Amino acid sequence: MDRGKIIEFRAPNAKRAADGGKLMNRNEALDHVKDILNNRGEDYGDAFLNFERIAVMWSVLQNHPVSVLDVAQHFISAKQARLVESPDHIDSWIDIIGYAALAIEMLGELDEQEDHD
Repeated sequence: MDRGKIIEFRAPNAKRAADGGKLMNRNEALDHVKDILNNRGEDYGDAFLNFERIAVMWSVLQNHPVSVLDVAQHFISAKQARLVESPDHIDSWIDIIGYAALAIEMLGELDEQEDHD
């Protein structure tokens, strides 16, 4: 991308939902995210524990502390960066909702950990 050049944003036709059906409304999108998060939990285990592992690895690689919330923010940022190229890619929007929901859940878990310390 050329610096200083105005980025032209296109208004492409929206893509169909992942299952090939119609585009989702907000409630359908939220239900879809719930299904994804529940299925991912079966595949990858507890999200908080997984984000803790990632945070530890990134902390070592970056030589500074990284929290589970930092991990969620980085994942959301990666999806936002992809949306610059493909703003109509529904899966990226769905993933952002999912990462935000996980971050909210993790806030509660972090709060509970503080209460026990």
